[in-house]
Amino acid sequence: MWSGSGRRPFGHSVWAAPYRSSARLVVGSSVVAPITLRQLCELGGTDPCAVLDPDRAFDYGPAGGTPELRERIASDLGGLIPDNVAVTSGAGDALASVATLVCRPDAHVIVEVPAHESLLSTVERSGCAATLVQAPIDPALVAELIGPTTSALFLSSPHNPTGQMLDAAVLRMLAESLACVGAVLVADEVFRGVPLGVVSSPPPAATVAPNAVSIGGLSKVYGLPGLRIGWAAGPTMLIDDVRSLQRYTSRCPPMTSEAIAMLALDCQEALLGRARALVYDAFVELTTICERHDGIRLSIPDGGITAFPELDVPDVDNWCARVVERYGILVAPGNACFGVPGRVRINLGLEPEVRTAAFPLLALALAESPELVGGSAC
Repeated sequence: MWSGSGRRPFGHSVWAAPYRSSARLVVGSSVVAPITLRQLCELGGTDPCAVLDPDRAFDYGPAGGTPELRERIASDLGGLIPDNVAVTSGAGDALASVATLVCRPDAHVIVEVPAHESLLSTVERSGCAATLVQAPIDPALVAELIGPTTSALFLSSPHNPTGQMLDAAVLRMLAESLACVGAVLVADEVFRGVPLGVVSSPPPAATVAPNAVSIGGLSKVYGLPGLRIGWAAGPTMLIDDVRSLQRYTSRCPPMTSEAIAMLALDCQEALLGRARALVYDAFVELTTICERHDGIRLSIPDGGITAFPELDVPDVDNWCARVVERYGILVAPGNACFGVPGRVRINLGLEPEVRTAAFPLLALALAESPELVGGSAC
């Protein structure tokens, strides 16, 4: 049962599928430009063969990840131990697993939307009562929604696509309110590490409160989506249940990916530095484009790797469809992908050569849109 504002997102990947063949430049995605194994090894000063041991058997690994990787993630998050961490096949797997455990039929959950489809579909299948809260959220108003049957609050920080980031004081306040009814705070933090409109990223939610869960992964800001490595970090009993559940779902994370993940975490400052450089440069360039057109308004997100500007067109979905067909640029329409009319999502983590090709075409599309304020008929 759903209540509250917002609606389930249709999903960028589904909306974009019919246009993939005609889109030369995909700029509406939400992942930093992926790197190669060779590039990662160069960052780590190691040989690919040292990472991918040719004699390694393609065997099952332990549910919840190897002890070494769990220990490394716990150490990086700070103040946690390996028992606080379950490694999963991507962050979506972690999110769905936690939701499966806390979304009981007789429970109530609060979900910030837009949200990852794995979360929304799990909540819907569970049959629990769900209150959807449109991002960006007002934390005080969200706290008022917590009731005696509430089992969890799901939010994202930084949020995709709005970029809202919640500081430690807000996370602590929400977690304490939830603790009064025995509920947990679940924070999707896959875009953490790239502050934009704020000075620095807040600490992981799992380190702020004992009833908080941090969802993380190596896909979004690290540029390693193909590894399919994510994690849930939080209270030991809940995380132990995540590992137990994994035995009946994905069985275990990919062992080869776990080996590469160890190297990636060794190089995380370099990978995050790469992401920040790409995002910051792209935002400056996108700001210049937007300042030239009255019909598009760009605000600075707190963090993350995407921009979500407002666009003054009657139907943003149709506008995006025409842009991909005429200019070969695929952006993400806010309505079709996220249930947010009048906005588009633009990836700031593109490779420089992709951005150099795409952004001038985006500027041209804005200039030649007759329905856009400041545009001209072509």
